[in-house]
Amino acid sequence: MGTPRNRCRVVAIAAGVMLVLAGCSLQNLREEASSSLTVDCGVQHQTIEGFGAACAFWDASSAAVYADSAFQDRIANDLGLSILRFEVNPRLQLREDLNAGVLDLATFDFEALRVAGDLAGALRSRVGEDFKLICSVWSPPAWMKTNGSTRNGGALRADRVPHFAKYCAGLCQGFEKTYRVPIHAMSLQNEPLFAEPYDSCVYTAAQLRDVTQAVRAAFSKEGVTTRLMGHEDVGCGFARRYAALLAPTMRDAPKALDFCCIHGYAGDGRTAETSRRNWMSLRDALAPYKRALWMTETSGHAHDTWNGGMTAARHIHESLTYGNCAAWLYWQLTMPHGKVGYALCLDGQPTLKYHAVKHFFRYVRPGSVRVDAGPDTSGLNISAFTRHADRSLTIVLINNESAPRRAVIRLDRLLWPIASFAQFRSTRHEPCVEAEEISVASDGSVTLEIPGSAIVTLRAQASL
Repeated sequence: MGTPRNRCRVVAIAAGVMLVLAGCSLQNLREEASSSLTVDCGVQHQTIEGFGAACAFWDASSAAVYADSAFQDRIANDLGLSILRFEVNPRLQLREDLNAGVLDLATFDFEALRVAGDLAGALRSRVGEDFKLICSVWSPPAWMKTNGSTRNGGALRADRVPHFAKYCAGLCQGFEKTYRVPIHAMSLQNEPLFAEPYDSCVYTAAQLRDVTQAVRAAFSKEGVTTRLMGHEDVGCGFARRYAALLAPTMRDAPKALDFCCIHGYAGDGRTAETSRRNWMSLRDALAPYKRALWMTETSGHAHDTWNGGMTAARHIHESLTYGNCAAWLYWQLTMPHGKVGYALCLDGQPTLKYHAVKHFFRYVRPGSVRVDAGPDTSGLNISAFTRHADRSLTIVLINNESAPRRAVIRLDRLLWPIASFAQFRSTRHEPCVEAEEISVASDGSVTLEIPGSAIVTLRAQASL
């Protein structure tokens, strides 16, 4: 047995070793919690068209919210919405109009689109020239379909294709005449591969080609300038299926579609789903078509946990960065209690995911161009955008780890001089608050601390 003195020496040596190891561990943690990032404004990608959501004509409580001027102010000026989507109510033309050669707007009931029309007008007056209105057909009117119903699938009758083409042209003309808002783009069928108990219609790829050609011809005849988007399928994880759905149209009518659109769901059409690999596969599959891609619907993120907000923001990031999407839309702006997984607001009041997506909606404005930023890791996401209209640079960072992280961002090939960044931060306790301004160092870098499970947006305008 050793002496008390020897035992004290052993204890002291062991304590010293533990302190050294502890020091090494702390140093390793510091290194792991620090990221060196680069934004290169000289490498440019897609132009951003905007961010938005849809409004439901079939929910009375939500319709009342849409009519509220305070809600309209919030959506336009706080959230920063720039795109509104609406469903074309198939009650727009209930009576048969068998004269396919003559467009008569008197056969349409544009009151069926009142909810969308009034909200679009209110938002356009607040957002200004950046505002875009888009619409999707869930079903043609019942008298045009094989099953005589707007619901449970069915198909567009072959002898009603000319009537449907004229219907689409009439929609665009009459809506603008009635509500003083032009329809920027139209999808001829929402989720065309699925028969659903709600308004729906099923098409083959060849049928979509034929109807797209017919509608494009009707637009030309009637002088309609609305863009055509398609074909609005479900799931960024089905790249081959989607490319095959587009193939006949792109081959036989290459100028008929202005851009492509997809929904950000898993195969069930309800669960929000995204991944870097899926978005890259879809991007690559669509590359030969040389069309922009919009993500026009997703939902299912939890409204009452910050994890739901973080997931929604990450899904935006992945669609933009790996899918090269030019626009991103949520399913609904607002829904009543019990359905808030489908909306950004609960009875008109912002949810946690509202504040999360606001980092993109409000600060990455239409006309922005995504530029290179990285490295982008699973722990820390980074994306960056320049905008010539206001000579701005916006950087969005998402810290997916629970521990805080120090980020040093080198700014390469700036398009204009920048002296400092405004900072906006969201955590589970902070709903997109403005934080301290961050100055650009003499070496052209910015340094900031990002809390754990947080989203930070940096925005700067030219200093000269």
